[in-house]
Amino acid sequence: HVPFVRMNWVDLAGQTLSWLTPAASGDLSRPYLWRNHDRVPVSAGVATVVYERLVTIVQLSIVGGVLTAAVYLPAAETAGLAVAGLILLASPWWATRIVRHFFTTGIPPERHGLVGGILRSLVQLEELGLSPRLGAVFAFYSLIIFAVSGFQILLLVWGLGAGVTLGVAIAAYCVSQVIGSVSTLPFGIGAADVTTAALLVAGGLTKVDAVAVTVLVRVAMTLPLGMAGAVGIMLLGRPRLLEDDGAAPAPVSP
Repeated sequence: HVPFVRMNWVDLAGQTLSWLTPAASGDLSRPYLWRNHDRVPVSAGVATVVYERLVTIVQLSIVGGVLTAAVYLPAAETAGLAVAGLILLASPWWATRIVRHFFTTGIPPERHGLVGGILRSLVQLEELGLSPRLGAVFAFYSLIIFAVSGFQILLLVWGLGAGVTLGVAIAAYCVSQVIGSVSTLPFGIGAADVTTAALLVAGGLTKVDAVAVTVLVRVAMTLPLGMAGAVGIMLLGRPRLLEDDGAAPAPVSP
């Protein structure tokens, strides 16, 4: 069990580190922070982070893709994409079942160290993917976060005296997050910003207003989270990259 407050600090720290590393690889610091402070096996932490990152990227891509299509495509084609999107939202469950049908992941008793840890993570990742309840709850909260984040962008647009639909704002958030996650630049600078501005222009903003909103998004949304993440890193300390064998965890910090 990880206390809710520390879970938030770890999440903020991991998010900030992911912004500073290529392809959000800094998120892999979170399993070690959980192990250091709450005796969570690294294999379980890695499975959790991999599930969260993969599923979130899929969800961002689906929601952002459908809402972006609504800007450029006729309603009938967008509706077809929306139906396909609903099917893909359940992909963590059915994709895991397909993989399990063809591959069986086991942990040979003689496997220890890195290889054993990877196998344990794969087994636990499979367990997460096979839970339809977990997938449904995870998707529900993700959609709420996407809507709230889109509404934040909408507030910035309104602050400039301009206007776009909430769907365009959510699309700008989702697609820019996907682009930023795969970017090799810190904070996804450049590619994510161009994406945000381009979608806002497609949604009806002038280029000047779109650039202004994009800058405000960095100042009002990204900067506070980055500062909070830096505080989290200072409070939690540097992750200790010790070998995880599923036993003998590191002492819990006071």
